[in-house]
Amino acid sequence: MDHSRREAIYGLSSAMLALAGCSVPGAKSASPTETTEQETAVDVRVINNTSTEQSISITVSADSSVIVQETVIVQSGEATVVEAGIRQQGTYELSVEGNGMSDTGSVTLGEYHIEYGRNFRVEVRPDSISIGVYE
Repeated sequence: MDHSRREAIYGLSSAMLALAGCSVPGAKSASPTETTEQETAVDVRVINNTSTEQSISITVSADSSVIVQETVIVQSGEATVVEAGIRQQGTYELSVEGNGMSDTGSVTLGEYHIEYGRNFRVEVRPDSISIGVYE
């Protein structure tokens, strides 16, 4: 096999290894024991435990500053997530309105909640609406 053909085959085989997800000489990759820190955030999970579609208005604020204000439509028996993107510990006020009811409360998020992305929880039932945070 001549020299140029050998180089072409070597180049092609290296390219195919890269496409297959394998490493090539000089490529940087994490070893199986390395972990990459995943960025987490606290969001609002809205659960509709009624027999009808619900329109739910949500406001999350801290220190008199609104972080998120959104209205979502949630189908019966379904859930949806409103992205609040909270990444700092502190006390937050969560206000919700829907199904002819409302609830407002303060929730304190600690290091655990932020580190593991433990979301606020809004649950709509036929006769109540409640807020909290997943533990």
